Amino acid sequence: MKNILSLLSFTLAVQFGFSQIKFEERIEFEINDGFVSEKFHEMGEVGVIVSSRSSASSQGKHRWRFQLYDTELVSVWSENLDIDNSYILGETASTENSLHNFYRNRKGEFIIVSLEPLDREVTEVVGAFPKKTIVQSMQILGEYAFFKGEIKGSPYLFAVNWRTGKQKIVPIQIDNFKSKKIVIKDYQVLEDEREVFVFLQVFYKKNLELHIIQLNEESEKTNQYHFTDDIDKNIMSISVSKTDNGKYIFTGTYNSLSKNKISAGDIFSSLLTGRRGSKSARMMSSSEGLFFCEAQNNEISFVQYYNWLELDNFLSYLSDRKQGRIEKKNERKKAKGKQLTYNYLIADHDVQFVEDGYVFLGEAYYPTYRMEYYTSYQNGLPVTQTRTVFDGYQYTHAVVAKFGFNGELIWDETFEMFPAEKPYRVKRFISTPDNLEDALYMVFSSNGRIITKAINFDGIVIENKASEEILTDNQNDTIKYTTSNLDYWYGDYFLAFGFQKIKNKEEAKRKDRKRKVYYMTKISY
Repeated sequence: MKNILSLLSFTLAVQFGFSQIKFEERIEFEINDGFVSEKFHEMGEVGVIVSSRSSASSQGKHRWRFQLYDTELVSVWSENLDIDNSYILGETASTENSLHNFYRNRKGEFIIVSLEPLDREVTEVVGAFPKKTIVQSMQILGEYAFFKGEIKGSPYLFAVNWRTGKQKIVPIQIDNFKSKKIVIKDYQVLEDEREVFVFLQVFYKKNLELHIIQLNEESEKTNQYHFTDDIDKNIMSISVSKTDNGKYIFTGTYNSLSKNKISAGDIFSSLLTGRRGSKSARMMSSSEGLFFCEAQNNEISFVQYYNWLELDNFLSYLSDRKQGRIEKKNERKKAKGKQLTYNYLIADHDVQFVEDGYVFLGEAYYPTYRMEYYTSYQNGLPVTQTRTVFDGYQYTHAVVAKFGFNGELIWDETFEMFPAEKPYRVKRFISTPDNLEDALYMVFSSNGRIITKAINFDGIVIENKASEEILTDNQNDTIKYTTSNLDYWYGDYFLAFGFQKIKNKEEAKRKDRKRKVYYMTKISY
């Protein structure tokens, strides 16, 4: 992977109201050593896998390198794979015990590389999807890698056994609807329950409906919900959690935009390609608020909707001036009988079941775009044109809320977050230690610092602290620039990783006074 510059063991304790953070082992990797596209994958108590790709190809192949570091950040295993240049890395997914990379070429041929670091095993299976197949979003359940996709306009789930290469193609059907009127909005694997939930958008007579299909790990349908039956709402984002009492909780965002103003073509194009498309498709990324739903035994018990401004603290992360402007705008909308909408979606965490209700955590984000210039030719002459290109999701703040057993909102709390990256896939930046005895404890990285926050089940913030910057062990080092990501690792440990520009005027050699590195830091909480 990288030339290791240093393996550091240091402890920096930052005192908090109820806990402390310790920066423990740290390792740095030199940049520009012939490998790029570094990715960090936590594998529980087995360690961390760092993957990268050679910057140059040799004999028509790129080398992919996988290095395993143990919990002390010592390199203990390395594996190299040479893959033909025609294949690109399309998806990556992992479980606590395995890492899976999905490579695909333009012919629809694919390779799934699976690593099981505990046993030091690497499995490689090859195959091909049917012609004119679009696949996205790999998730792992047991020995199967699942993908959502479509063939000639009809939706399917694809399942590939990552040990044997055996394939399953699962048509997605709803009675009385043509398959080309159905699009897979999203799907979710519940690994512990061995279940798959498929969220479907159905466009019928100018109505946009949401259906949910529940499958077992053999891809057999076990339940189906018509989520928006007799409900005049558009569901913008949705996820599911299963509680200890066997009920399912669906959460997400919604809006009440006129369905007649949204074309099926725009919706399908947006869902399948991720492109912003026309104005009506852009409307599909705005939301009015949050919904909370309970379901059991094929029936929806209740659905509660809450406008963002019904949440007491939703705007609290903004300045007083910005809050005032939004509240005035909302009053003007209300006077006209309209609802104020926001360009926000929510990345939901699993809902937590507590003694007197449910605790919800969601990270608010919105899509961003940039203008891209390109040259086309008209009548033999070059013409410079522009197009709008998706530029990742910007995360801004998080919402914690408690709901009663009938979905009533009891309290809510909002806080700012500013992660180091704008991911192109929805992700969750906040880590929650497995401890819900008295409060929801949260750890995340924001503006190069580690933030710890805890909110008890009465809605009171009992901890809210920021660490110092993520430092090196050399007091003479000055960090000029840093990015930081923080993921839960195992036990009471987290992994911080990112990129840093470091300056040290005390180094004897001039070339050593400035360095650019990737780093990993083990953190205890």
